[in-house]
Formats: sequence, C-alpha cells, structure tokens
Amino acid sequence: MPGFLKPCAPAQRDSKRYLAVAAMAAVAVTITFATMAWLPPSDGSLSGAFDSLNGDGVGNYGVQPKLSQPRLFDHESEQTVVRTKRTRATWSVLRGKAAEKGLEPSDSRLNLQAGSQVAGSEPTATPTTGPSSEPDATSPDVPPEIPGSKPKLPRPAPVTPLSGSPSTATPLLQDSAFVAAVHKAGAATAGEVGAALAKGGRPPLVIGIGDRGFLPMLQNFIATSIQRHAIRHYLVVALEQGMCRTIPTLGGAVTCVDAPGDYGAGGEYGSVEFARIVNVKSEVVMAIVRLGYDVLLVDGDIVFLQNPLPVLARNNKGRVYDLQIQDDAEAGRNSGFMFVKATPGGLAFIAKAVEIARKDPEIRQQPAVNMAMRRMKLSFSHLVLPTSSFPCGKAFFESPRRMFAHENPCRKCVIMHNNWIVGTVAKVHRFKESLQWLVDGPNAYYSSPSRKYLEFGNPSASASLDTELGALRAAMAIGRMLGRTVILPAFRCHGCSVFGLGGTKRGCSGTSRDPDTCSFTAHFGIREFLASMGQDSFRERMFRYNPLTPAEPPAGDYHAVRLAFDAAADGESALAPSPEAQWVISTTAKLPSMSNDDAPMTQDVQPADLDNGPTEEEILDWFGSNGSPVLRFKHLYGISARFSDSEKQAEFDKAWAAAITENTVRQY
Repeated sequence: MPGFLKPCAPAQRDSKRYLAVAAMAAVAVTITFATMAWLPPSDGSLSGAFDSLNGDGVGNYGVQPKLSQPRLFDHESEQTVVRTKRTRATWSVLRGKAAEKGLEPSDSRLNLQAGSQVAGSEPTATPTTGPSSEPDATSPDVPPEIPGSKPKLPRPAPVTPLSGSPSTATPLLQDSAFVAAVHKAGAATAGEVGAALAKGGRPPLVIGIGDRGFLPMLQNFIATSIQRHAIRHYLVVALEQGMCRTIPTLGGAVTCVDAPGDYGAGGEYGSVEFARIVNVKSEVVMAIVRLGYDVLLVDGDIVFLQNPLPVLARNNKGRVYDLQIQDDAEAGRNSGFMFVKATPGGLAFIAKAVEIARKDPEIRQQPAVNMAMRRMKLSFSHLVLPTSSFPCGKAFFESPRRMFAHENPCRKCVIMHNNWIVGTVAKVHRFKESLQWLVDGPNAYYSSPSRKYLEFGNPSASASLDTELGALRAAMAIGRMLGRTVILPAFRCHGCSVFGLGGTKRGCSGTSRDPDTCSFTAHFGIREFLASMGQDSFRERMFRYNPLTPAEPPAGDYHAVRLAFDAAADGESALAPSPEAQWVISTTAKLPSMSNDDAPMTQDVQPADLDNGPTEEEILDWFGSNGSPVLRFKHLYGISARFSDSEKQAEFDKAWAAAITENTVRQY
C-alpha cells in the first residue's frame, strides 16, 4: 500500500476515523484513475491522451473544455480573479453549508476548500462565474472554514537573506493583492499527493509571466501542461491590466493576478522593451522565494510531456540544490525553465540576477541569470538538467530532426522547449506540426463543423522546390475559388540546412534514416505567409491529426476530418492515410516521376485549355457542389488555376508575391 494511504496510529485506534480516511482515499484513487483515462502515458507520448475531448477543444480563449470523462477539477467553469484593488469574497455557499451545521459565518471552526485565501488582513480572491461578477459587499473579510476539510499546510516562513547578498526589496512585496495571490496559489493540503513529492511536504509554485502577446502561449501551456498533468499550483502574473479575465482557472488550479502597475506591451526579441518585460520574471521569482515558496519558472513556449515536478523533487533527495536549470546549448543556461528553492542560496542567486538587470536595462533575463550564476560567491549549489530529458529547442528539434509529431518520438523527454526559433508565429506553427497546440481560439480554428478543406499530395521524390511551390500556388487559388481552407503538404527537404549558431545540415535535412519530408518553414517564412494569405486560408500539415479537429461527420455519410495518429509508432506509420478518393487535373505540363501509393481510386478532370489550366468556372463546375469535408488531389504539379475576374486575379497575384519569402527553420 502506498505510504500516503496507510492509516496513522490514531486512526488505527479509532475505527470510525479509520473508515473515514479509507473512504476519502478510495474516492481519491477513483478520481485519479478516472482522470488517467484521458491523460497521456508516462513516456510523454500522445497515445489516447485526448480521445475524450469534444470538438470545442481544450484551451479556448476563456472557455473551458467539454470532456466526456470526469473533469480534472471541480467547478471548471469558475473564473477566479485576484485584482490589484482590495476586494471581498462572496461566501453565500459557504454560509449555507455552515448554517446546516449551526455555525455562524464568523465562527473560527469554518474553513475554505483547499486553494482559497485564508485568514489575515490581506485581500481575498473574488470567486466569480464570469468577468462581470461583483463581490458581495456584506461578505466578511476573513474567509470561514468548513468542518471536515483536509488540514492545510501552514504558510512557509519567509526566507532570510544571507549576509552580504544583494537587496531583495521589491514593490511586489508591498502589493497586498500580489502577496495574497501567492499565498492562494501556494495553499496546499496535507492530503495532496503532490506534497509527498517535495522535500519539506510542499509542492512548488509553477509560475507564468507575460503581457497580452503572451496569452496564446499561456493558454496553450495551461491546456497541454497544467491540465494534462493535473498540476494544482500555477500562478499567472499578468503584466497588463484585465488579462486575468481571459485566463481559465480550472477550479482553482490556476490563480491569476495583475502585477502592480501596467508594464505595457513588450517589443520584438532583442529590443529594450523585450528586455524590460522578461526581467520582470526574475523580480517576481525573487519576491515569491522571499515569501518562502519554491518556484518553478516556466516560459509559455514550453510543454510538459511528462510531469516535471516529481523529477525535480527526486533530484533534491541526495542534496538540496538551490537552483535546477535547463541547458540551452551554446546559449548557456535557459532561464525559461528554472527551479529556484526557497533557501538562502536560492534567494541570493535570484537577487543577484535582479541586481544585474537593474544596473543594465538593456540586458535580457537569460544573460543576467547566467552572469549571476558565474558571480555567486556565497553558499550556492545548482544542477544543470540533462539535455536528454529537458532539451532546449536546438536539441529537441534539430538533434535528431523533428519537424513533425511522428518523427523520432522522444520517450525520455520530460519537457519540450520551443525556443531556438524567432517569432511567435513561427513558434505556434512548430507547436502545431508537433501536435502540441491545443488552442482552438474564438474562430474555432480546429473544431469548426462547417469549414471545408482542400488537401493535396506531393508524391514525387524528384520534383524541384519550384514545382512544389507552383502546386501550392494552385492549391491556394483553388481553395480561394471554392471557399476551402488548404492543408499544407509536406515538402521535400532539398538539402536544406539550419543556419545560425550551431546549425547543421542534418538539423533540417535529417540523416539517411529520416524521410525526405520537411515543413513549409524549412524553406519559407510563415509570418509573411500568414500576414498575406490570411489564417483561414491554410492549415498546418498535421492539422487532421490534432485531437481538436472534428471526429464525427458534420453531415451525411462523409468521414470525419480527423485522422488517427498512433503515438506508439515511429515515422510515417503513425499517420493514418487520407481516405478520400484523389482527383487529378489533366495538364500538358511535363510532370515529375511519381511514386505509386495505396490511396483510393483517382478521378480525372480535363480543362478545355490544357496548356493554360482550368478556369474558375471549371473549378466551380467540377467541385463547387462537392460536399465532402476534405477535397483531396493526388497532386497539383503543373497546374495554373485562373480567376474569371481580372481584379480577383490581380489581388491574388499580389498576395502571393508578398506571401512567399525564403527563410530557414529558425525563421530569422
């Protein structure tokens, strides 16, 4: 029997208390196994992880997912916001439960459920059912306690700075709402499984920090990491006022607080504005460590393939490291994933990083953290996490090459860090191709039951990049004529290389063991393509394998958009083939040699002008009434689809010219 289920001595002496403990343990085990029905296996693969998710999807902007399995947490629709002004909580439900037991709201025997704000003069969180809810002005300042709830761990003692260490003073510690949010997010009960994993009996606080530009990444992290692994202590520090209204709270697992003041939007990577925003992270970590909580700072471009908290806890069994941090290859140590212990050494280290950044406003957080590690002269111990299980983007995506979810699955990887690539658009696209993007968005990017798609193959191993690009151009034109969204194909690699620090050819083209298939971003800039063609005009190659795409036919006898993905397989065998019959448009253009395949029968159509290609009228005549969710072509080599209206043609030609720019996998 696991240690946390063994009855304590008093329970053995008291049969009634023993039965109560056993009953609660049984419920906990039942919930755990029900939850595991849709969580991923421990090797980090996606097998079965999302089979029970409905089309609404995980990670909608401010909308909770609909699950056919039991939810991870109670009250998932609840929206909890900790505001920067003093507020009072609404305790009508608690008072009702108290009245049943004959207790007054002010009775000290009352207690909140785990994770809610407890006694003190600090402001309390405001439970709401939506952003517009208002606090009850008649509520008591001090939340009551509910009899029978699991005992809470006491708040940790503040860490005392080492003599001679840098100042730990920060305005954050003077802000009552921020301090209250930290204590709320850090509130843990003695019965938590996670508490047994952390030395000292308390799970760490996982922290995310950012402005509005950070929101999509933040929401994806909550869906792919916090919710997937049932992590209960996640604190979001919002650098722009009002952000917290868009953050799902998962029934109290996620706490959000607006940082005091408005930091404004950050700038592009490398700018002073970017440095100002990212350096706030170190100051937030310093404040929380000062309050006595261990902190795991995680950037939004990270996905937990496995729960890292038990791994970090095991690393501290032999000795306690003040810092555990990710290796970032040639860039030193990565401050986007670092675990800082609430120890004098941990506090001195992060205070040193803050001191360095305050003296040089142009320095970014990561260089400041690396400089602090080198300059630490006080008692300080740290562990650089192994690249094999905590890889940075260079290691994960380039060694070995991983452009798509089915390439070289990493069974040992605990996290995936989507760095070593420039730009949010490029990061999001790479997440999508890795099947690690679960943000459906307000426009139902994945789950739309009415949107129709166009898919085409690239069956020639000898086709040039210009030929492949011409096929994409034809697909985008036909998609625009039919109102269909084009699913990007896999391109050939054409000997591409990774340019920049530590770049190699195999990081893009792969080795002889890898298939000759590369993503759009191996050759072209995704930011320019998105800006010119529009988001609704195309989807990533792995779109049909994302768990949020419709699994049921929207109408009639047509198949589902979603295709099966076997996470236990390696390579192309993981991908179920598209079942649609393939169309071919005849042309007099010289075509490259093509491989045979086992796809369904091919259907041919022939334009009146074989030399110049089909007109818009012909395209609409052939395919306009086709109701299939996915219209599939065997290939579109040598095809030039022509709009009937000259203005439409000129508009498309202009958009296409702006959309295609040469680039490399790191999207510089």
